[in-house]
Amino acid sequence: STVAGTPVNGAVPGNDKGNLPGYLIGDATRYDATQDHAKAKVACDFGSSVRARYTLGWWQIETTGQSQS
Repeated sequence: STVAGTPVNGAVPGNDKGNLPGYLIGDATRYDATQDHAKAKVACDFGSSVRARYTLGWWQIETTGQSQS
């Protein structure tokens, strides 16, 4: 048996990623990224020939993905 009509509301005919015919629905996933970072450097001279240096870094990223229709 065959079923006539559009399978869903809003679908449009097109090809998928494998170039096979089908119906396209909705949009790709949208990603939102928030990135935070901090860096601190400290240096101290001990006389004319000795120097101590220290670098501290912190990095964080948070991403969310949400499909749209």
